[in-house]
Amino acid sequence: IMACREMEIMESIAVAVPREISVAGFGQMPESSFAHPALTTYGLDMERAAEEALRCLLQDIHNPLWRLPETVPIPGRLIRGASTGQCI
Repeated sequence: IMACREMEIMESIAVAVPREISVAGFGQMPESSFAHPALTTYGLDMERAAEEALRCLLQDIHNPLWRLPETVPIPGRLIRGASTGQCI
């Protein structure tokens, strides 16, 4: 949602997306499908993220000596839209 708002602001001040600035989002929110240009986003497997969060919470409740791992990998994928330009 923030990335969509950012593109609206860029348009209002005449900054061309993606020619002058690239904008990318995270989470593949349904609202991003209405963005113009189409928003590049990283789509996270939200169901898997919720499952892992719940697993960590329950582990913490039932085992006070357990420590949260530094990282919990969650699969996702890059969804290329037209809101990002070419890297130089």
